[in-house]
Amino acid sequence: MTELVNKLLGLLDMGYDYQKRYLAGLTEEERSAAGAADDWSPKDVMAHVAHWDVQAAKELVDPESYEPPDYGDDFNATNARYWEMYAEASWDEIDALVEKAHKELHAGVSGLDDEQLNDENRYEWTRGRPLWHRICFGSFYHPMAHLGELFVKRGQIEETNAMQEKAAAMQLELSDSDQWQGTVLYNLGCYYAVSGQKEAALANVAKGMALYDYLKEWAPQDGDLAILHDDPDFQALLAQ
Repeated sequence: MTELVNKLLGLLDMGYDYQKRYLAGLTEEERSAAGAADDWSPKDVMAHVAHWDVQAAKELVDPESYEPPDYGDDFNATNARYWEMYAEASWDEIDALVEKAHKELHAGVSGLDDEQLNDENRYEWTRGRPLWHRICFGSFYHPMAHLGELFVKRGQIEETNAMQEKAAAMQLELSDSDQWQGTVLYNLGCYYAVSGQKEAALANVAKGMALYDYLKEWAPQDGDLAILHDDPDFQALLAQ
């Protein structure tokens, strides 16, 4: 098993560990909270994460012949459809879906080699990026972003900060390219912004922009950075 595969498996294991930790720590109030298509409960969030991880695993089982479903252009509408699919599911069913997703993702990544993981043009559905990018973003960053929101809502700010810093450090080890390093640091800044920690958000976004100039084009329209958009220091960063 290659170093890259081992690093990806380490990311998946970390994400799974935090998912299980969150599930185990749910209060009765959190478990009984009702959600809606535009206002998810904790159970809705976990179902959403596990569903997309199961879909990602399908990509990895037979990537040569994988044909992604037609999700349409409106992901909010797509997510609303999937919310309805799991709205009546029990916590036991969601827990089982989390288990299934992790097991299948782990098996899928374990079966890949570096050529498949690094080829930017092997699969049309990776849109010109290596497969490991898609695995990391879709099956690690995406779940960790949602988990961060859940833990913050519970008031566990310091624990969540440590979790997100560790997640970023592990992602940085995947590639030393400026584009990748900048993207990871920018995404860490997005976490801090969404959780209301303006100073840390600005510091990490600045580091990301310094490495990957495209982020200056994206940041003004990035809803995750709404807390920064009117900040003079943020505007100065964009002007550099």
